[in-house]
Amino acid sequence: MPAARSAALAVLLITLITFVSGLCPSPYWLDSSEFAAAAVLLGVAHPPGHPLALLLGKAASLLPLGPLALRVGAAQAVCAALAAALLVFVGVRIAVRTAVALGACADELPAWPLALAAAGAALCTSLGYAVAFQAVRPEVYALHRLLAVVALLGLLRHDEGDHRGLLLCGLAGGLGLTNHHFLTLLFLVPLPLVLRGPGLFRAVIASALLGLAALLLYAYLPLRAAQHPLINWGAPDSPERLLWVISARAFQKSVREPTGEDADVFGALVEQVGLVGIVLALGGLYLLCRQQSTRRLGAFLVAVVLLHAGGRAVLGFDVANPDAHGYLVPAGDALALAGCAAFGGLLRLLLWLRRPGAALPAGVGLLLAGLLWGVREPQRIDRSDFWDLDTLIGSWLEDAPPRARLLSANFQTVFGLWYLMGVEGRRPDVEHWHPHFLAYPGYREDLLRRFPLVADLPDLLGERALRVAPLLRSARRRPTLFEYDLDTPPELAKHLVPLGLAEAVGTAIAREPLEWTQQRRRAVYERLNLEEPETRRTLLWRSFVHAALACQQGDRTTYEVEVKRARALLRGGTSRELDDMDQRCHQNP
Repeated sequence: MPAARSAALAVLLITLITFVSGLCPSPYWLDSSEFAAAAVLLGVAHPPGHPLALLLGKAASLLPLGPLALRVGAAQAVCAALAAALLVFVGVRIAVRTAVALGACADELPAWPLALAAAGAALCTSLGYAVAFQAVRPEVYALHRLLAVVALLGLLRHDEGDHRGLLLCGLAGGLGLTNHHFLTLLFLVPLPLVLRGPGLFRAVIASALLGLAALLLYAYLPLRAAQHPLINWGAPDSPERLLWVISARAFQKSVREPTGEDADVFGALVEQVGLVGIVLALGGLYLLCRQQSTRRLGAFLVAVVLLHAGGRAVLGFDVANPDAHGYLVPAGDALALAGCAAFGGLLRLLLWLRRPGAALPAGVGLLLAGLLWGVREPQRIDRSDFWDLDTLIGSWLEDAPPRARLLSANFQTVFGLWYLMGVEGRRPDVEHWHPHFLAYPGYREDLLRRFPLVADLPDLLGERALRVAPLLRSARRRPTLFEYDLDTPPELAKHLVPLGLAEAVGTAIAREPLEWTQQRRRAVYERLNLEEPETRRTLLWRSFVHAALACQQGDRTTYEVEVKRARALLRGGTSRELDDMDQRCHQNP
């Protein structure tokens, strides 16, 4: 259909320009810096390893397009834009299926209104925060979206009688399992609702074999682990460790029963497609489920929405966490496609009323509505001037004395250091490791292999935790920086002294005056963009833990400074954790 191709091309260009212009040029917070570093260095990312995303990111990093983090992010931008274009074709097919099921003749349906309405649905869900923010930084959700839309396109072909569509579905599903297997399983579970027709068994077997062949990409994990890269989660060079990584055992404790607070997941879906989009989606789902020929498709879309919303809820839904919104991307796309079904019903009604001329204004209206809803907050997704992680964590590296030992505690710190030190090669004289990872398979062995000339390292590394006494002895001879966290052993915390953005262990580094430390922190913070939500959350956490350490050490001056800074970052908001700590510290001066 020429109209659908033209609309899809327009959607591709609009979304691609939007995503590329908003790309983050540097490593971003959360796990984006880890994905960027793991892709460039061909490492093993956090469970389940995400081999497909890393290989795609590595391929993108070879293109001379700017900073390496931007190149890896550009791969996700392209995936999100391609998915948006394909949604147009899927939306048109669903609208036609709905109109035909209601009694219309396919040849009577006007092509341009269908294409415009489908383009509006694609832009509505593609330009909003949930999708677009996954497309301007290194992540896995935009790639997953593309694979899910490809699988859905194949599924539609099968539902229309062409079993070859299942091959496309099987391939996309298998590749999806090597990118984000939890989300892919949520998408694949309701597949039996749509499977039907003669010759189904042979088509399913062929599709399953193709999907299994795609799973061979997981061989990347042991092959790379055997080379001991800098980023090597779980060191999956044996069957047991490979299972540990693929099963995401480290994160299984995150699964829990949903609470009332997780109801925000439904608000996030409304935010993704808008209230009008929700109304259209509900109407479209009703029309699909009401007709026998489209009932299976309608049930599948309902299941996709419910499974993805529920799947995110059991992991907890933090409305301020962009990764949580990434889990809802397929659900938002399913709602947008259900809205296309509602437009198919509207076309059938207009034909029955003998008013086909009204279809074009309706299609244009949906296109404009989708476009305006999608771009209502462009500044929320634009990260083209983001350098905060580079500034903050880079400043910690700058503060480190020559040949220092640097021990990180926060996950965003270790991810940022992996990028700055591993990819950009900053401060090769600094020995960095992350004590929390000693509980993970292979990390201790990798550290000993990476620093074979550090004589005291075996004494510092316990089987699952840091050994405090040897660290304190070592800190008398070698400058040692430690990032304090709430689970820092008390016997170590009492030996930490402020040093700029971090803390020094013991007295090997001369203690700087409190004024210098606070001036250093203030000078760095003034260079950051406090309108960036993740930057503000990061600084809030740092002030909180700095205050907690000062409280533990009885340093009232530092405590008051950090609490004041945390209150300012809250911008009039409240924090129960901060209030509780304030009460404890004042009760135990």
